[in-house]
Amino acid sequence: MSNEFVKQYKALRKKNPQEEFENLKEPLKESLERALPPFPEAMVQEFWQYFMEDAEKEEDLEKAADLVDFCNDSLEVQRSVLEEGDWLFIRDTVNLFAMDLELEFVTYVMQVILAKGLIRKKL
Repeated sequence: MSNEFVKQYKALRKKNPQEEFENLKEPLKESLERALPPFPEAMVQEFWQYFMEDAEKEEDLEKAADLVDFCNDSLEVQRSVLEEGDWLFIRDTVNLFAMDLELEFVTYVMQVILAKGLIRKKL
């Protein structure tokens, strides 16, 4: 975990060392929005709900961090902590918002999904 999202979390934690993780979620949501490419707001909300809404501790940031790296084309997919269900969610979410996204990004996502053998798998 070494992307902008995680750096922002660590800075937030440094400023608020005694704060409960739950109380840091709103600033974390803003950090996720800034760390992701300029996606439609509803898409960012979908990603937040799936990856972070039920997060309870710092370790739960790992998947969201991998999502950010993936969306910024800086993830080593083979070393990712994202599981099959996470990839299927990403696939379905990108498909849902495809008309509002850069074609290059949609193509990249589908290439990764195809390489993982998940193109026709159901969530």
